[in-house]
Amino acid sequence: SEGGVGMLQQNLTSASSALLGVLRKLGAGLDDLLPSSAMAAASSSQQSGRLKKILLGLEADGEEGKQVEALTQLCEILSIGTEDSLSTFSVDSFVPVLVNLITYMENPDIMLLAARAITHLCDVLPSSCAAVVHYGAVDSFVNKLLTIEYMDLAEQVSNLYKMLRVII
Repeated sequence: SEGGVGMLQQNLTSASSALLGVLRKLGAGLDDLLPSSAMAAASSSQQSGRLKKILLGLEADGEEGKQVEALTQLCEILSIGTEDSLSTFSVDSFVPVLVNLITYMENPDIMLLAARAITHLCDVLPSSCAAVVHYGAVDSFVNKLLTIEYMDLAEQVSNLYKMLRVII
């Protein structure tokens, strides 16, 4: 069926992107391993579509399940991504939504995953740190550190704050 083929292609593309991310991080000579420019363009277009779906999931107010799923996918993409592979990533679209989700008091998983996503983003795209500061994340981080309710979240926010301290 067409749905099965599409799902298989999406899974293969995700696996391929993950493998490339791992190889890049290991410092392998990728000139021989990277896909052709046409394949890279198709992959970039597919990643862009996936990022749009994730952003819609993050913005699904009142639907915590969709938000957790979108945050999990975003963390996965950012954790294996590189500056090249995230060339279509719109920092100005994602950061305000992630900063808003850090303050989502009803669900500690959403707060933790949003903090992780911002941490991964700052790690893989250092230029995004300015946007993180601009959209008010520092105030949210400080508030979370002053009212420690969840140790995992406090540790994640503390790590993030250390990364951003250079900019502040």
